[in-house]
Amino acid sequence: MSARSGFLGFPRRPDYLHASPVCANFSQAHTAKAGKGGETSDDLTAAITVAEAFRQLQPRVFTVENVPRYQNSQSFSIILDALESLGYHVNYSVVNMADFGLPQARRRLVLVASRGFHVALPLGTAPCGWYEAIVHLIPTMTDSQLLPKQQQALEKFLAENAPTPLLIERVGGRKLPKYKPGSQPANTILRWRERPPEAIPLHRSQRLQP
Repeated sequence: MSARSGFLGFPRRPDYLHASPVCANFSQAHTAKAGKGGETSDDLTAAITVAEAFRQLQPRVFTVENVPRYQNSQSFSIILDALESLGYHVNYSVVNMADFGLPQARRRLVLVASRGFHVALPLGTAPCGWYEAIVHLIPTMTDSQLLPKQQQALEKFLAENAPTPLLIERVGGRKLPKYKPGSQPANTILRWRERPPEAIPLHRSQRLQP
């Protein structure tokens, strides 16, 4: 996408246009682990380009998706102010993608803007469990080798609950539960590049037999 070229090749007045600006400088996982953070000139340039895109292309519906912290940025304000100045009706909120069919907990900022008619943010449904999403793959998986703390977490669960499919997650910095029953979404899965190789988040399922 290029504002200088006038967005050549893009249809004018499309029904729908979407933007997902780079989230690295606003991602809690990325900035906390890397000791980095803060909006950059590249982020602002991207936001200005996005705003220029819907100014020139004039879509009927425009959406933005990003991490929750993006809503507190100057970049988001640039996009929001431009939409409102052009007469768009704007709705935005932080939603959990697990409520929309994704089998992992993933909170995202979603903005929906429309002009000439109203488009409401969609309502979520019942959360999607991880087991239903991968049950057809489990017969092809090799047996998991649990770490001592993972084994402890598993034994603690079995001491209080009946055997059931469980997602045994890595242990370490997270304060979230180390296991997830099949009816629940997995915790947010991070990109491997955000952690050193020895700390790659491993998401393994272990079938428990009664």
